[in-house]
Amino acid sequence: MTVYVLSHFGDVHAHAVHWACESLGKSSVFLDLYEFFENSRIGIIPENGRQRLLIDGIDVDQSASVWLRRPNPPKLFRESSVHASDLKFAEMSCASLYRGFLEGLSECSLVVSPWTAHTAASLKMNQISAAQRVGMKTPRTVFTNDIDLAISRLNTDEWIAKSHSQFKWAPVNGKHTIMPSVAPISPSDLASYSSTFPFSPIIVQEKVKSTDEIRVFVFGRTVFAASLGFSNLDGELDWRRFHSTLDIKLIELPERLRQQIFEFMDALGLTSGAFDFILNESNEHVFLEVNSCGQWIWMETDDSIPILDAFSQFLISGDPQFEYDFSQTPNVLYSDFLNSQVADEVFVQREAAPSQTTIAKKHEGQWFSSMVALENEELS
Repeated sequence: MTVYVLSHFGDVHAHAVHWACESLGKSSVFLDLYEFFENSRIGIIPENGRQRLLIDGIDVDQSASVWLRRPNPPKLFRESSVHASDLKFAEMSCASLYRGFLEGLSECSLVVSPWTAHTAASLKMNQISAAQRVGMKTPRTVFTNDIDLAISRLNTDEWIAKSHSQFKWAPVNGKHTIMPSVAPISPSDLASYSSTFPFSPIIVQEKVKSTDEIRVFVFGRTVFAASLGFSNLDGELDWRRFHSTLDIKLIELPERLRQQIFEFMDALGLTSGAFDFILNESNEHVFLEVNSCGQWIWMETDDSIPILDAFSQFLISGDPQFEYDFSQTPNVLYSDFLNSQVADEVFVQREAAPSQTTIAKKHEGQWFSSMVALENEELS
């Protein structure tokens, strides 16, 4: 059985899991999607009602486990590969083949998470509806580009504004990257953007006062829940900006919430997800969002949180119902990966190709995601 890891070469999560699977004696294939069409050749052959997939002429074993860590569409071509007049047609054709490839992977024994499920679950309105159906508490929320509707919700209580997705604006000087975050919002704030609001839909959400924020990473039937020791009572809304100062501790979730999470994942067809909850002043867990490709390796702040070992064993098991045995001694540790030759090689490659969009940095013995690295850099 083979584990396929699909991501970009600068992604530390992908390299750590690839390294861990091989350290555990299993075959692992890392597919760099950034220049997928430049470096690989894909074949899809419908046979007997199933999709036979080939990568560089080699069949993808349907007993394989597949981790769609970063399934974003690849940077399709180098400028020299396709004539400018043919570029749009080439992009359309490759996009169709790429989507078909991702769909075909769903026939493997374990896919984390299937492309169709990932696509549907990436819509935050779908997430909130699913959370409500399984009985989770959620903030009042409006998704809109209607400024009158948005303002009508701001007449009472406190509200915040969030973006629908992540994005990066790189100024001309290249020194800083601006990313959308969470911000308090008022009617006057919205009114000042009345001309552009139809073209910049936002999420208007009730601000729930929190005494703690909880990150829950779930795969199969394994749950890693961590208290971040972060409250918004002092006015700060986004814990990601203070990643390096968080007090991360593993916690036990109430059994009812665990079951609601499993019901939520089953309803959306997810096999993995990084959930964000807040603990309100009534000690209730309030669902904020889930990311089926969310980051989690930063939770392994020390060897007592064996999340890399657990997730790697999940992929190797091929079992969507996998439950990690927390009583066992971990076989692979994130700290070992950081000290490995693989990590050093990835860091050298990353430094040699700073123009790529996926950024990972090795800083003071730690790897940071692109968001955390950039925001910490700007705050320092």
